[in-house]
Amino acid sequence: FTSRCYWVVSGEDEDNNESMDENSNPLPVGEDNKQGLSSWDWWSCRPHIKGCFTGPGTVNIFWDLPETEAARQQIKGYKVFLNGVSYCSLFPLHNNSLHMQGLAGNREYRIVV
Repeated sequence: FTSRCYWVVSGEDEDNNESMDENSNPLPVGEDNKQGLSSWDWWSCRPHIKGCFTGPGTVNIFWDLPETEAARQQIKGYKVFLNGVSYCSLFPLHNNSLHMQGLAGNREYRIVV
C-alpha cells in the first residue's frame, strides 16, 4: 500500500482526465522540505494508508484523516486507484475507508489513495 502518489485538485471541474505519475519520487517530510510552502500545511495532509485482508478476494483499505483544520482545508477529497485505474469517484474528506472485493488470488494489486 502506498500514499506516495497524491495531488491537489483545484476548481470545480470533476471531468478532468485522471492519471498517476508512476515515476514520482516524493521528498521525505522534514523541516528542509517545508521551506517555500509557508502558506500550506501540505505535509500534514498526506494520508497514511493501511489495509487488511478480510476474506478470500476481499481487502479493507483505510487511512488517517488529517489532524488539523489547516490540513483538512487542503483536501477536497480522496481518489482511489486500483492498478492505475480509478476505482471510484471522489471520496469526501470525512470518508477514510473502502471495502474492496472481487480480487483474484495469486495476483499483485497496487492500491493508491
